Amino acid sequence: MTLRHCKIILVTVVALLYGMIAFNNIINYAVNFAFVAHVLSMDTLSTTANLPPATFHRAIHSPTVHHAVYNLIIGAETSLAILCFIGAIQLFRKRDSNDFHDAKCWALAGLTLGFLFFVTSFITIGGEWFYLWLAPPPWSGALNAAARLVLIDSVALVFLILPE
Repeated sequence: MTLRHCKIILVTVVALLYGMIAFNNIINYAVNFAFVAHVLSMDTLSTTANLPPATFHRAIHSPTVHHAVYNLIIGAETSLAILCFIGAIQLFRKRDSNDFHDAKCWALAGLTLGFLFFVTSFITIGGEWFYLWLAPPPWSGALNAAARLVLIDSVALVFLILPE
């Protein structure tokens, strides 16, 4: 197996992962929607967190906004899966060609946007703006999941850009 084949497999596996995440969020809509609603509402934060009351002005209590945000998350995850699948197909088609490097653009786009999406949405907005890191388990577990996805994306990006 060549290094190119390893890159194709890696991008395919990441695409499958994103696809499975999106699929699960659609199939288990109510369960995962509850997570989004709790994070945006900031209603799982304990009073022992010693946050000033003014902090809770950030909370969003609108179910309409909760659904919109959750559907945006599902759309982003679906888009990431599609970009990575297209990237894997493009890489596979050019696996024996001098154009292999140029075929990386879709995969690079999917992996880079995946990195940006999870760092921005879950770690920065959810974790810091809505204080998800102070929420009790299982709510705070999403930060660990996001960190795993960022790690997977980072490793895949570095491996993909390495010269063959």
